[in-house]
Amino acid sequence: MLEYEQAYPVHVSEREILDAMNYAKGDGSGSASGHISNKTMYIALNYQQVIERMNQETRDDIACHLELLKREAARIEFYVSLLDQRQEEVIRYSYFEQLTNEEAGTKMHLAARTIKDIKKRAIDALTEMYNYISELQK
Repeated sequence: MLEYEQAYPVHVSEREILDAMNYAKGDGSGSASGHISNKTMYIALNYQQVIERMNQETRDDIACHLELLKREAARIEFYVSLLDQRQEEVIRYSYFEQLTNEEAGTKMHLAARTIKDIKKRAIDALTEMYNYISELQK
C-alpha cells in the first residue's frame, strides 16, 4: 500500500486552491466568476508553498516507513533462511503463502499435526534468533 501511495501521491492543483479560496468575499456576497483579489492570490501562493512542503514531508514519511518495512521483511527472510529446510518450508507455506496446516501438509506430504509441530519448533527457533540479536544490540 505504501508503495502505491509513494508512486501516486495525492496532489492539489493551484487552480483548485484558488477556486476554494475565492469561494466568497468577506461580506458574504460571493465573488464574481473569474475574479481573484490580490489578497486571495497572496494567501493562495503562501498556501501553495505550505501544501508543497506538507506533500514533501508526507512523501518523505512514506519513503522512510517503506524502507523500514522492507528492511524488516529482509531480516525476516534472512532468519527464515537459517532454519532447517523443513522448518523453512513450513514457515513459508504458513505465513508467506498463508496456507493452512492441512494445505501445507498436502504440499509436503505430511500430516497437519506434523506441520503444526514443525511450525512450533520453527517459531521457537526464530524467537531465539530475535532474542539473541536483541541482547547483542543492548
